Parts: sequence; C-alpha cells; structure tokens
Amino acid sequence: MIHSTIERRNCGQGLLEFVIRMDSGELYLECDECLTGFTEVVDGQLGRGFLAIGPEWTARDATVEEISAAGLAWSIREDRT
Repeated sequence: MIHSTIERRNCGQGLLEFVIRMDSGELYLECDECLTGFTEVVDGQLGRGFLAIGPEWTARDATVEEISAAGLAWSIREDRT
C-alpha cells in the first residue's frame, strides 16, 4: 500500500492511500481512518470527498506506475513500507 503526503483536512487522523477502483480502473485517494475518498487533487489540495464504502467501491492498491501516470508521483510518501 502506498500513502500520500497530501494532508486530510477533515478528520486529520488517517493517512491517504492510493487505490484503484475495480469497476472503472479510476485512481483515487482514500483515508484509511474514515474511508473518505477523493478523486480530485488541485494545486496540492483535495477536492470534494465522498464516502468510499459499499460494493461499488471495491478497490485494490495502486502501483507506483499508476500513481505516476495520474501525475501524483510528487505526493508519494517516502517512508512507505
């Protein structure tokens, strides 16, 4: 799992994980604490969030290549495991 350096402004407790939506292949960021999802990052800020739960939000971990292709490689946490 790869986390982002972008800060969560709402709950402020969780880390943002890069994930790929299984049904559409769309990359989004998901808070590992409150499960809020974000599909938009503008000028380093998160766009409007949504609750990323339910069968339509089945996802898998994104790869570095997928994150780079989305233009978000700059926000990959270097201390990832």
